[in-house]
Amino acid sequence: MSTAVRSAPQTIRDWSRAVDGIGPGSPAPAFPFAEATAAVRAHGTAELPAELAEALVDAARTARTRAGEPPDESWFTDRWLRSATMTATATQSYEAYTMCGLFDQYCRSGPAGYQQHARLLSAALTADLIRHELDAAPSDRPDARTAAATRLTGDLCQAIRPGGAPPRPLGHDAALRLCTRLIHRLCRTQPPVLRRIVDCTPLPATTEPDEYLFTRSVQIMEVLSAVAAEQAGEARNRGPHQPSGLPPRLHALADTLRHATRLFHLLCTLDAGQFAHIRDATYGTGALQSPAFAALERCCRGEQALRPETLEAVPLDRSPLPEIPLRQALAALRTRLDPEAAARLDEAVTAVDTAWVRWKRTHRGVARRIIGDVPGTGGTDGLSYLNRHLDTPLLTHHD
Repeated sequence: MSTAVRSAPQTIRDWSRAVDGIGPGSPAPAFPFAEATAAVRAHGTAELPAELAEALVDAARTARTRAGEPPDESWFTDRWLRSATMTATATQSYEAYTMCGLFDQYCRSGPAGYQQHARLLSAALTADLIRHELDAAPSDRPDARTAAATRLTGDLCQAIRPGGAPPRPLGHDAALRLCTRLIHRLCRTQPPVLRRIVDCTPLPATTEPDEYLFTRSVQIMEVLSAVAAEQAGEARNRGPHQPSGLPPRLHALADTLRHATRLFHLLCTLDAGQFAHIRDATYGTGALQSPAFAALERCCRGEQALRPETLEAVPLDRSPLPEIPLRQALAALRTRLDPEAAARLDEAVTAVDTAWVRWKRTHRGVARRIIGDVPGTGGTDGLSYLNRHLDTPLLTHHD
């Protein structure tokens, strides 16, 4: 274990004392994220040594008294420490483990708008995931994970430059250089806290090497799903007043779902034995359904079309049900369109439904390979639960 990791508890305590000793209006010194992150990752949040856990819990109390608004550094310090200490304080939750609440608050801050912030964040997180996996892979002996990571680099290029020429295939070293440059460029042009997010998240619960792949993939999926929910809400609100703009918005939603689906090609290389340990260590943090996907389904399908467990997955104050869901609004709008416009709308709706079902089918395949036929998250019956809802579309009627 490195000297920096061994000295982390004292460094964190020194920070807490320094902050406690200054007035409420004075600027606080920066939290020692490099040392704290390395120490937490060296042990996992579920197995923190007592000395480190105590130092982090004390720091969390101090940070909470000085927390500002996102994207301020003091805000990130407070939210990061809540996640780092969730096991030590018995506050385990899906939001604390995945940090999806932190990401959502970051995306809603600043003048650029939610979708713009979320797209840039998802690009930075995806580049970091690829870089992390390629750093650990031998460049002279490519394996399935290296191949999946380099393919995902190509998809990332398309996501950043939609409508451009398909990217040429990249090798290990070229993909690694591209992702490193992309992270540097994004962090240079965005609020400084984006660099903190990239460098200091995720916070694995175990020391299993593949947990970084798992948690980072879940984080990216949450961000992309939240973008899809925002796109669906925009289509519902503007569609009746701007029918000609609906097909492009729906195609953009389908593209977002396709980008999310491609993450599974890398995620399916996760070691099943490691994941079994991760599941045991993170018991109580799993969500029956991710908050962002629940918001997307609610926006598109409304209450009557949803399963009871979906309605219970996320509180209504987090994801209010629309008066008129997008599916119903599209059906009503279609009757007022001329045949050519109706055909364009139908094509866009089909693109969304196809992308949605493909995401669910790919998710089922990954779950079958890595988890097997065991009880699923939230107490469901696992693969049987996924199979029952596999072909339910998002926008068209399904009995």
